[in-house]
Amino acid sequence: MRKRCKQFSMTLRIISIITLTLTLLFDTGCNVDNTNSKIVKNDTTDILKILIDSALYHERLPDFGFLTRNNPFGDTIIFKFDSILVGHLPTNLKYKLLTQDEICSLARLHCYDANHSCSFLKLDSFKKVDSTYKVFLQNQCVMPLFDKNGKQLFDSAFMQRHNYSKCTSGGLCGGGMSMTFVMQVDTVKAKIEGFWSD
Repeated sequence: MRKRCKQFSMTLRIISIITLTLTLLFDTGCNVDNTNSKIVKNDTTDILKILIDSALYHERLPDFGFLTRNNPFGDTIIFKFDSILVGHLPTNLKYKLLTQDEICSLARLHCYDANHSCSFLKLDSFKKVDSTYKVFLQNQCVMPLFDKNGKQLFDSAFMQRHNYSKCTSGGLCGGGMSMTFVMQVDTVKAKIEGFWSD
């Protein structure tokens, strides 16, 4: 009787381990780039949900950690304002939509060099041709060129190359990803096309 209990217990453990392993494999997608999803609200909402899931929750976006490092809002993701995003971002995502000037103002208050710059997400492209969407999401860092008191932080040659802008974005950190979405009746097929780093 005791031997049967041990065998039963061992069998349960093995089944639990196999189930947990399969759950983790399917949940992470094993870096599989193809996704099928039922359309929930409309094409834009579903596409942005899949894009955010691939980029953030699966941490596939280059320099992902920069999105919350030195972020004055903590774990809230900063998005550069784009009218396409309004009303279509996932409701479980903590985010703020800010203009380029607002992002620069925050950087001038909180970030003071390349090692302490913060990042934001930018919808680089959202194009539709027939039933296919091509979407580019970029993670850009922002670095102020003047401090909060208006003092120039770099030499004149550097400032001249940047047209004496208040901030510069990209080129120092970040990167992006591109995805293609094909709409088919009540499903959307998604594929990650590529990644790039700044």
